[in-house]
Amino acid sequence: MTLTRAREFMSRFVSEGVGGDPVESLRVLLEELLVLDHHLARLHWLERLGSWLRAPEKVPPRFRLPGEPTRSQRLRFFLHALKEHPAAREAFLSNLRDALLSTNGLKLFADAGLPSEYGFVSEAVERALRRALPRPPDESSLGELLERMFTDREEGAWVSNLGPDLLMEMALILYFEGDVEKNPWRQIRLDMLDAITVLAADVASLGVSQDILDRLPRVSIRELPFLVITHECDDLLSILRDGETHTQETKREYAQRLLLAISACRESASKVLAHLEQFGVSVHLVYRLEKIGAILDRLEAIVRILVPADGLLTVKQVTNFVSNLIESVHDDKSVRQLVRTNLRQISRKLVERTGESGEHYIVRSSEDYLHILRQAAGGGFLTLFTTLLKVLVVWAGLALFFEGLALVFVYAGSFILMQMLGFKLATKQPALFAAAIAGKLVKREYRDDTAEFVAEVARITRSQAAAVAGNIGLVIPSAILFDLAWLLLRGHPFLDAETASYSISSLNPLESGTLFYAALTGCILLGSSLVGSWLENFIVFRRIPEGLSKSRRLQRALGAERAAAFGDAVLRNASGIGVSLALGFLLGMTPVFGKFLGLPLDVRHVTLSTGQLALGLSAQGVDALLTWSTGLAVIGIFFIGLLNFGVSFGLGLVIALRAREVSVPAALHLVRDAFRAFLRRPADFLLPERSSHSSQAQTPTSH
Repeated sequence: MTLTRAREFMSRFVSEGVGGDPVESLRVLLEELLVLDHHLARLHWLERLGSWLRAPEKVPPRFRLPGEPTRSQRLRFFLHALKEHPAAREAFLSNLRDALLSTNGLKLFADAGLPSEYGFVSEAVERALRRALPRPPDESSLGELLERMFTDREEGAWVSNLGPDLLMEMALILYFEGDVEKNPWRQIRLDMLDAITVLAADVASLGVSQDILDRLPRVSIRELPFLVITHECDDLLSILRDGETHTQETKREYAQRLLLAISACRESASKVLAHLEQFGVSVHLVYRLEKIGAILDRLEAIVRILVPADGLLTVKQVTNFVSNLIESVHDDKSVRQLVRTNLRQISRKLVERTGESGEHYIVRSSEDYLHILRQAAGGGFLTLFTTLLKVLVVWAGLALFFEGLALVFVYAGSFILMQMLGFKLATKQPALFAAAIAGKLVKREYRDDTAEFVAEVARITRSQAAAVAGNIGLVIPSAILFDLAWLLLRGHPFLDAETASYSISSLNPLESGTLFYAALTGCILLGSSLVGSWLENFIVFRRIPEGLSKSRRLQRALGAERAAAFGDAVLRNASGIGVSLALGFLLGMTPVFGKFLGLPLDVRHVTLSTGQLALGLSAQGVDALLTWSTGLAVIGIFFIGLLNFGVSFGLGLVIALRAREVSVPAALHLVRDAFRAFLRRPADFLLPERSSHSSQAQTPTSH
């Protein structure tokens, strides 16, 4: 059953008989209006009306317009029925008036869709519980009524897109005559006034928190916009509550002053956000800023409803406001919406730091190419010893957990040593390059100049090619030379026959899970890159380098200059050490977790696997080079590298594009141009430029 058909089925199921023939079902609904005698019955009727509007059956042809949603056609049919039957219209207005007067809109206007907890984690847990656990109906809440009538968040968009003719018909139908005190719109207006007081108090309490004040220019606390806004709200409320004693011009003047105060609050929040952009972000502080922004948006929307700019409130303004409220009452239970809103900024900063690291790897000249080649060769040489230690750990026969822990120390120690010696591991780079490419797409000159973007991609792929060539190009001869030396010293190869055979067969892409393990390793490589970026962001946000450089103990022990240099070194190496620790832990413990859970989980890292294959072939002798299993293992190495790099780069690019809010179709168009250029001139993407002077001439283009 498709999603659409499933929704139609559920709509019919909850409608309690309002589906089927729309004429007959509407007649039943209108007849029930005459016997409603209490508040709960009225709420149930309005809920059934919402179900009737969502039902998929077509209405009579004269109420249909081409391309119009079915529910809009059914709404037109309903409004026509009320116009044609004055008794039904009178009963409808009477019951709607009683239902609205029996509900309170303060919670809807001042709370719906706005985070209510003081921290991101507590708010996420609260929303998850609110969604999972049954809750008693709040019959006195206007938000509950709205949620019952509009059961899906997407219905808010439908309300905002209603045609002008339907909006005018609704306005004429929903006009209440008679006693002003019993007019429900007056009660709703009073609830909005109370909501202004609550929202202004929330902004003030959040805006004067110390972590926000620390990131704002120093001003008198009385001049802080987050406090000024409360005074402006009080002034406007005193004017609006006085009724007709003040002119519309006066009301608009005070409303404009409040709107200016709201703008000042937004400007202050943007200054805090700019500080975070430069000095690191935290989930908690971003959560507060997002909450302040949401409250200010709601406050502005209410002010513009109560005091229209041109003195005349339009039906379209009201429907847009109602549409936002419908979306808000559903967002109250959405953990995904909370995560998407509040983690966007921190994920963007992590991606930016990842991209900054990626910039250091990009080859821009033949000298850079040779430099990365030498660094990667050193990484390949060290990887041989990582492979040897891995074999020794497996041979030690440790308990499962301790074997994984030992492998974590082997991997992490090897990667950190590479970091300290200035060596490179090719598989660390794809996620960094993806973030760097996304960073280029943010800049308009790269979006507008396809040739320049393709040239940048060529530089990145040359960087990756140099790293791969250096890693694999040295790990193979190093492994063979080591095994020959071992043979001369000990009289036998390093690997025994069984281990050598397994080292080759485990890389067979047809008879093992090599392809899946390689893709999983690509995910691990991406995750470790993000952990490294998070660690760097944490260190920057906590100002740890500055704290180290200013530490009196450190200055006494090392001297002021060396203490400052040590702080800089911590910042410079934070990302690399974070990546190394995360990568070591994930590579070492993933097989352990797989065995513990009974899942086929393992890792296949291209450089480590190449060293493993070289040791295995060296142990079996020259004859093993010509076997079918060796050929399949070599093919396996190729696909391991492809999946390690491809999965890490692809996922990294998607995350980077989403974090930077880059248009995915535009990005795919540019990537497609780069791929076409690669097919035409692959050497430009793999080999070093012949000279720095000819680089422009050799730059691949998309033409």
